[in-house]
Amino acid sequence: ILIKFTRSYFVQLHDFCTARGHAPKLLGCGVVPGDWKVVVMEWIDQDEELDHASAHLSTWSKDLKKLVNDFHAHRCVHGDLRAANLIVCKTKPEQVQLIDFDWAGDLNSGQVHLQLQSSTRN
Repeated sequence: ILIKFTRSYFVQLHDFCTARGHAPKLLGCGVVPGDWKVVVMEWIDQDEELDHASAHLSTWSKDLKKLVNDFHAHRCVHGDLRAANLIVCKTKPEQVQLIDFDWAGDLNSGQVHLQLQSSTRN
């Protein structure tokens, strides 16, 4: 398992991505003293060699575009989409996983990271 401590975490988007096969399974999330959130999820053995990247790049790109369009249609944003927040599982190299939902939010509720809000106004 992986345990993460963070100030904010958008569980709904993590679950949304997990349901579509593009995020590790979330095992639990709660608040600990000091107003920190503790997030527990399944561990994904990453394929760090990426020898097969060229074979799957088109699929990864197509799948990520669809995933992002789907959660945008639900008025959700990830807030930190970049290579460091994508992982490839050793056992399923054709499927890219999205991680790090700290800056994610629901545009309908106003739960979007302050730094993200500032950068979208420019």
